[in-house]
Amino acid sequence: MTSRQFAQVFGAIYLIVGFLGFVPPLVTNGALLGIFPINYLHDFVHIILGIWGLASAGSMARAVMFARAFAVILLVLGVYGLFGWSSPLPTDNLVPVGGYDSILHLGSGIIAAYFGWGAPSKAPA
Repeated sequence: MTSRQFAQVFGAIYLIVGFLGFVPPLVTNGALLGIFPINYLHDFVHIILGIWGLASAGSMARAVMFARAFAVILLVLGVYGLFGWSSPLPTDNLVPVGGYDSILHLGSGIIAAYFGWGAPSKAPA
């Protein structure tokens, strides 16, 4: 898999997950599938990341840049949510990032880091 394919696949996944957050039967007590804490702002962030990924899949340079930025964003959110650091900012609870979301963000961030910095730039022949 190349960085372009990563951007396409993860863009599609995040776009779909963002839209699923707006489907009432799939959201229980503010959690997608009753497991992953979400809210409307969180869903919009997923949709924006998904669109960004799909738009970046058109060129290798844009896909690599997406993977790098995506990795940094998700690793920071994952670590923040995992350790539950408190913040004096009033926006601290705007987007829920704790619980199982932290594990998904860390996993996605690690995969994105590979495609941003470590993956070969061309698919094998």
